[in-house]
Amino acid sequence: MWQELCTILTHPASITQALEQAQGGQWLPQQLQARRTQLQRGQARLQSQVERLTDAYVNQVMPLEQYQRRRQAVEQHLHAVARWRDNSTNSTNSRRKRATSKTWPESCSPWKRCVRAGKRA
Repeated sequence: MWQELCTILTHPASITQALEQAQGGQWLPQQLQARRTQLQRGQARLQSQVERLTDAYVNQVMPLEQYQRRRQAVEQHLHAVARWRDNSTNSTNSRRKRATSKTWPESCSPWKRCVRAGKRA
């Protein structure tokens, strides 16, 4: 284990690559990725529903009052999905920020000096 730690500290490129992957969202937990996909699909379905309602009203298939009521209900769902998506994104960004902290290499400097000197801290 000590040898692995020495390798990581003296050659931090592997850690840098892993942090870049985390920042790019490639390490998002599978459940989080699935939730994000579901939210995107749900938002697309709701937007399609608004378009269909509008088409029905424009083609005089639906009276104005019914159109307004139904569109308002769909838009409330759209806003709820947007809030869920934003909360999910904020949570993900917070995790990425912690995972890709710029202070990590600087905080390892004392360790790197010890490793180079052949000491065990």
